[in-house]
Amino acid sequence: MKKALLMVTCLSQLVGCATTVSEQTHASSPTDGKITLIREYAEPAAFNISVSIDDQKVASIKNKSHATFSVSEGSHILKLEWPPLVASEKDFPDRIKMGANEHKYYKISQNVSALDANALTVKATEPLMIKELSAKDAEGIISKLK
Repeated sequence: MKKALLMVTCLSQLVGCATTVSEQTHASSPTDGKITLIREYAEPAAFNISVSIDDQKVASIKNKSHATFSVSEGSHILKLEWPPLVASEKDFPDRIKMGANEHKYYKISQNVSALDANALTVKATEPLMIKELSAKDAEGIISKLK
């Protein structure tokens, strides 16, 4: 019981520390595209998801927020990672091909089970998922987050 209480206390403190990067630019070519990642709801809600493009961190997304960043034309590896306290089946690496001045939108989701107080971790019940959205659908979700 003491371990569970300690875990809940620690998690509640982390919620207040969550931040997001709403827009991050790491390229400056006139043909750069943009990627917008939307985290409408992805458990565990108390933790940010770290986003990297080609092993360069570009954003940290809290729950019910989004981030937009520039990406050069070509093929890139998009990686989403939870902090070590989250026991997920896997982090999400995927290859994304960007065209000149293209803007892609993705929604991030995941469900988790209850806290594992014995291991002091949060266990994911399904892998982290990312789904490409149309600009219209993405803008609709983003407008509801504000």
